[in-house]
Amino acid sequence: MALRLLDRSFLELSDILNILIALVDYTEIPALITATLLYFGQFYTQFNWKSLWFLILINSQWPHLLWITDEFVVNRFSEAGHVIFLV
Repeated sequence: MALRLLDRSFLELSDILNILIALVDYTEIPALITATLLYFGQFYTQFNWKSLWFLILINSQWPHLLWITDEFVVNRFSEAGHVIFLV
């Protein structure tokens, strides 16, 4: 955000740190799916306001995750020679 507002980046990451960030981002997707299934299972077996609240909160992370991942991927692919493919 500082880069857009001030035209200056306060955080310069090496390629290794960028790869680690990408790996953490990709592990967040299975974690969200697993947590959703867990809270849905608790909510389905017995109605519980806490499980419903957690189910709503955990799924509110999807737009955030997709927005951040999209920003990261677009920035990485737009730079020449800095392409990261995770398989």
